[in-house]
Amino acid sequence: PFTLTESVISETTADSITAITPTIKYITYVGYNPHLHLDTTSVNGTDTGVNNQAGNTNNQTNEGPVDGGIPLYDLNAAGDPATGTDVVQKGMVSYIKDLTGLDFIELGLIDVADTVYGTGNAADLSNMTFTNATTGTQTITINTGDGTVNTAEVSISQEYFALLHDMFFDAEGNSRLYEVERKTWPKVALTDQNGNTVKDSAGAIILVDLYQYTSHGVTTHTYPIVLTTEHNNGGTLETGLTSNGDDTIVAGRLELLHQAYIDGGAGHNILEIDAKGTYAQPAELLNIQEVRVHDLPNFYTIASGDGNLENTAVNGTGFLNPVNTASGSGDDSWIDLTRATAIEKLVVTDGTNGSGGSGSSDPDYSGNLTIVGVRNGATLRLEGAFNSGSTTIQYGEGQTGPLEIELAIGDVKTPIILLQNAAVLHIDSQGVENHMHVFFAGGTVSQMIITGTGAFGVEEDLHAGFNTEQPILIDASANTGGVNLNLTGSQNVTFKGSIADDTFRVNTAEMSNPSPNGYFAHENDHSVTIVDTAGDNHYEVSTYAAAITANGDGNNNFEVSAAVADLKAGDGNNDFELSVGALTLEAGNGNNTVEIVSDYISSTTAPSGSADVVSNIDITFGNGKNVIDVEQDLASTYEGHVNITVGDGGNDIDVVGGRNVAITTGSGDDLIRVVTDKLTINSGAGNDTITIVGADTDYTATYGDGLLFNINTGTGSATINLGSTQSEMNPDGVNDFPYDGYVVAHEGSSITGADITLFVNTIADLSAIKPQNLTGVTKVILDDDNSLYSGSPQANDNTTSATFTALVTSYNAALTAYTTLSDSTTQAQLVQKYDDLDKLISGLTHSDGLDAVTGDTAAQALQFKV
Repeated sequence: PFTLTESVISETTADSITAITPTIKYITYVGYNPHLHLDTTSVNGTDTGVNNQAGNTNNQTNEGPVDGGIPLYDLNAAGDPATGTDVVQKGMVSYIKDLTGLDFIELGLIDVADTVYGTGNAADLSNMTFTNATTGTQTITINTGDGTVNTAEVSISQEYFALLHDMFFDAEGNSRLYEVERKTWPKVALTDQNGNTVKDSAGAIILVDLYQYTSHGVTTHTYPIVLTTEHNNGGTLETGLTSNGDDTIVAGRLELLHQAYIDGGAGHNILEIDAKGTYAQPAELLNIQEVRVHDLPNFYTIASGDGNLENTAVNGTGFLNPVNTASGSGDDSWIDLTRATAIEKLVVTDGTNGSGGSGSSDPDYSGNLTIVGVRNGATLRLEGAFNSGSTTIQYGEGQTGPLEIELAIGDVKTPIILLQNAAVLHIDSQGVENHMHVFFAGGTVSQMIITGTGAFGVEEDLHAGFNTEQPILIDASANTGGVNLNLTGSQNVTFKGSIADDTFRVNTAEMSNPSPNGYFAHENDHSVTIVDTAGDNHYEVSTYAAAITANGDGNNNFEVSAAVADLKAGDGNNDFELSVGALTLEAGNGNNTVEIVSDYISSTTAPSGSADVVSNIDITFGNGKNVIDVEQDLASTYEGHVNITVGDGGNDIDVVGGRNVAITTGSGDDLIRVVTDKLTINSGAGNDTITIVGADTDYTATYGDGLLFNINTGTGSATINLGSTQSEMNPDGVNDFPYDGYVVAHEGSSITGADITLFVNTIADLSAIKPQNLTGVTKVILDDDNSLYSGSPQANDNTTSATFTALVTSYNAALTAYTTLSDSTTQAQLVQKYDDLDKLISGLTHSDGLDAVTGDTAAQALQFKV
């Protein structure tokens, strides 16, 4: 393997001497001996003569003294005005104070703190005037460069005044003030020829001025790394060249790759990148088949985005240095793989868990990782936690087929973003589970193929990653871990489930309607098709046409809202929560639960008022204890039929609505309750309880509860409740069938069975039933208060008495049964039979069709036996 490091190259050149530029200060001095000015002919002071005694006619040139002077102020070692112990050279002001007692600073004539250094102190003192008054009070006036006039009146003797005047002015009245240019150099320790520091007698290091330094002829430069089969410019810790075998090249920081030229040679070559740093754009990555990127915090980067080396410093002086990507983006990393022309696989890992922050505010935060220019549709493998910033992969040239993705990521909290243009995305979900909160697949995907052993899930909507204008296919049939996906906004969606537990939520939409043509709106062509062969699956579907087949064994949950639905499930305890127009529902053996709200779908096309979908419901289940609730709009003229066929096991079936209801059950104790216009029930063997309520308002004007029904209870005992009150079945106040109504039988109605009890607590009129169509009835119970049977008052005690009308000839067998006694009949049983018989024939006469012989004989026989 090769480990990249800085490629530093030294160059030998001639020694160079560099002079140190001194620091220049201009200090105001007071001169000792100004020149004489006696000449009256010359104006430029070029006359020869001692002290220029020829002088100048203008009396202005050559007034500056050349014999030296002293500073105006006290100075420190650096030549700056000073006070106290810092003073190393006293100035004129101090001498005046010593001689005359006058303190120019205290008098406010001179402010040492306001002096300007570097541009000359003389500018601060533009004029000075001494006025000798005859009163003994002298006036001193000082003009500064900014126009300020400072005046002080002092009392000194004439002698002191004359001395003070002569200190600052010559005999001709010219000022003795002048400027001295003072240069200072940096101080360095004095060393001997062996390089040892020289100290004074007190042990202090002797400092001297540094006037110049000599650079010996060796310079170093950092260059882009070159590593090929023929060249290595020193940018690796190991020596040698890449070979014809398999080479691994490791870049520990991004800046090591910046502008690098790498050729891996023949073989399968791997480039490993630790993404510590902000930016890398290699010049060439030739013959590199696999790139592995590990996103890490940018330990070598400050908050502004500057890298550790000059070649990646923001606004630095290195070769092709980048600009800052964004304010405070020191945590983010960009890698340009455009020049990796042979890449076949890209592996990206992120194992940090920082919460975010700029620069070093959170040492665990690796920031957002962006990798661009991935060629050849290289397989992408994601490993690690991905909890520290988003990860964006941008694909470039050479992407022609499906994009392959391998996942071994666990639960990912930060966004995974793919910028690519493939229509087919193949996801290999490895391990146990791969779950992302946000996953953007590029916006061009129309087919997502999911394989592997791990469960695959995305918490957010996948809508943005798909091409919603195209039919969408999500195929997880080769996955053994299960999927959990959410998709909205597509028009036609097909989902093939895994062989494990799947959760799929989909909401389709009409994507591109053509321009309206008359009354045609074309809003009925979006659909969802689901095929699942195994697992306990959960589906939430909202669309126009839904076709779901979960034909494997499992406990599935269907939550479907559709105009047309075709649903199939295998054996298992399935749950169906459906809001549909037309429905075909099939399931195998199991305890299924069904809740259906059904209505017709109004027309989207002309003529108005027609129905696109009539609410026909067809349900077929195998054996099991099924609970089925169907509700349709009774007021609609477009309600269709409800056909329910279930097997053995004892079923609980409620149907409200539908113009034609047909229910077939196997053996078992069934509970069936129906409100409809036309009803057929074949309940098979078992002790069944059936409640029927008519809903045909056209049959009779009196009650409007007409019903054409044909009921065959099969073998076993059965109770048929003719009509219903809201609280009839649930005196505890809980009622899952809150419907009341009467029964007025249509002609052609029938009741057949083996041992049937007719229970009436409303109004039941079976007079239209022919005697031969009313068989197997052994008992009729009138709950005469038209309310709860328990605790009923005596017959006709109030005005809400239950009413039962029928052809009595149909009840001769019942009368005979009531009078059939044995020697073992108890007194209580005799009383009960008498009461039941009295209820059965109370109010009936021969004119009602009662067989006089049979009826009278039965009554007499019973009375005799009692």
